[in-house]
Amino acid sequence: MGYLACFRPELRFALFRHDPRGGGFGAGARCHAHPRRELFRSCAACYRAYAYNCRAGGACRSTSEGMVLEEAPLVPHNTMLNGWIFALYGLYDYLLLAKVCQQDAEWAERALRGSLQALLAQMPLFSAGFWSYYDTSGNLASPFYQQLHIAQLRALEITFPEHAEEIGRWRLLFGRQAESRLNKARAVALKAYQKLRRPPEVVLR
Repeated sequence: MGYLACFRPELRFALFRHDPRGGGFGAGARCHAHPRRELFRSCAACYRAYAYNCRAGGACRSTSEGMVLEEAPLVPHNTMLNGWIFALYGLYDYLLLAKVCQQDAEWAERALRGSLQALLAQMPLFSAGFWSYYDTSGNLASPFYQQLHIAQLRALEITFPEHAEEIGRWRLLFGRQAESRLNKARAVALKAYQKLRRPPEVVLR
């Protein structure tokens, strides 16, 4: 999974994950429950310092379309669809808290909207025509991740109704693909071929 690094020693924490349990931003947002409100302020400053700087150990990068939320700061870049959407909800969580605390809300709103716009602009990169890609390097999604992509897109429709029509088109497309036995069989076969042709390093070791 991806990470947002925070190296300020006084915070006593180092890494936050972009994952469904809250994401890097969400983990920081929950620090508001700590009696030391300074912890939240420091956490917010740390996020802002690293959010647009993947080379500095963060898991985000800035593009002309908006902020891309990565699972890992890979070179060359390889963006995972499910990780990006999960991380969006971490940032959404952070925005909700920022509004309550009346701090950092403008930046969080801008980052969230910008990243969502970037996601919508780059959705064609995750479409194989008959199935969805797991990432932007051309790895097909497994049937599990195909269904996960559909569920995540449905959640985005509900959360961002102003973009529901565009998001819904992708959800319906992936849904129709998942319902096709032919497409599923084709995807499973090609996924197996990809695994055999380019096995993960952990398999080789």
